[in-house]
Amino acid sequence: MCHGDDSMKDRRAVIYLGLSFSFAVMFFGLLFGSLIYNYQTTTLNAELQNLKVRNQEIILFSSILQNDLTKDGFDCNFYGTSLNNFAMYVNEYGRILEKYYESVDDIDSVKDLQKDYVVTSLNLYFSIDKYNSVCKDNAKNLILYLYPYNCGTCDGITKTINNIVYGPGGTFSFSIPSEVGLESVDFIKSYYGVSIIPSVVVNGVTLGGPDSFNYIEDNLIAPQ
Repeated sequence: MCHGDDSMKDRRAVIYLGLSFSFAVMFFGLLFGSLIYNYQTTTLNAELQNLKVRNQEIILFSSILQNDLTKDGFDCNFYGTSLNNFAMYVNEYGRILEKYYESVDDIDSVKDLQKDYVVTSLNLYFSIDKYNSVCKDNAKNLILYLYPYNCGTCDGITKTINNIVYGPGGTFSFSIPSEVGLESVDFIKSYYGVSIIPSVVVNGVTLGGPDSFNYIEDNLIAPQ
């Protein structure tokens, strides 16, 4: 009888040990996951804070550019280089926001953050447009891409734009979600006669629909 009790105790001990091990794995797994999540969130928040500072820098630069464009002796080469640098800021801003969207997969939580990005993009976009009107010999290609969220037919547009922007020549591209909820975006759509989303505006020429990528290169300025 005692031998049976000992066997029962041994089995219980093994079960308890196994349960303890399982709970320990679950606990440390949850703890590790929480630490990773907190680290990613903290890192992302720090990046977003840094980009908000960049946002203010770009707005300041655009104001200076708009003012200096009216002055005699305006240095197109100097400001052309500066435009490149600030465009990189804007692209970085968009990249971080895209990463944030992928991490939370929640459009509504991203929209407020994107509004800063959209205003910044439009600010720089029209600064370059104004620059082109003064520095015609150094004119930059301008691409404004208006897209819907979760677009399943936009790959051709994004691939074409990326190939152009990262290739040779001075081309600036700005991608803006049309449903972000800003009156300025609605104004832009009316200003350029955009009636279909997605649409691409290339140097002021509006191309509508998912097949518009076929005509982007036809409307580019040849590199000087």
